Amino acid sequence: MDDRVSVIWEEFDHLETEHRMFRFATTERGLQANLVAKLGDLHERSIALKLEVVRSNDEDSANALLCLASVIDAFRSEILMWLALRDEDAHLAWENLLRAQDLIRVALQAHPKGKGFEEDFERLQMIEHLVFPPQRYTSLGLVAKGSKCSICSGEYGECGHVSGRAYMGELCSRILTDIEIREISFVFDPASKHARITAISDGGIMRDTLTWEPASSEESTPQGTGDSS
Repeated sequence: MDDRVSVIWEEFDHLETEHRMFRFATTERGLQANLVAKLGDLHERSIALKLEVVRSNDEDSANALLCLASVIDAFRSEILMWLALRDEDAHLAWENLLRAQDLIRVALQAHPKGKGFEEDFERLQMIEHLVFPPQRYTSLGLVAKGSKCSICSGEYGECGHVSGRAYMGELCSRILTDIEIREISFVFDPASKHARITAISDGGIMRDTLTWEPASSEESTPQGTGDSS
């Protein structure tokens, strides 16, 4: 592994300690805001270094930096969640929580170093259930007649890349093509938590599913679509 990668991981270790001290609803706002700024700076530098090692064709270093950048941004998103809750912006807090969960999931897949953050992922899952009310989601039932690889754009299954594995600092995913939608379902355990129903009817009044306040008409539809295939 490139020596510069080891150095930036060591720098992250100090911020990780700070994050574990300040990742609470009661932490003083200024301390959290300062940590967000430091994490943002380290994230930018880790991305820049990843581009350099990619040019050197150093795949292990590139994947380690993908892991690092994902964890840094996940920690930053969690702190932003707490700050949004202070500002009574439940929707922004929710989106930051989901972003943190998604990014930790990437880190777990990107490099063996990611295994050290399994407890962080479990903690974020716990926060979802303890801080936010239960949510309902939509999920699409569909048939995809084809799929492409996000790494090489070739036909998935024929190119040799595997969805969920990292290649030269990028996580492979399967991109579905020629899709036929068969059904839309309402679920509690979706493929994507971004496909959330943001308002429901309560005695003729549409209410926000996070705050239970009367919702505007824009909030009465799902934010996205899930995939149950």
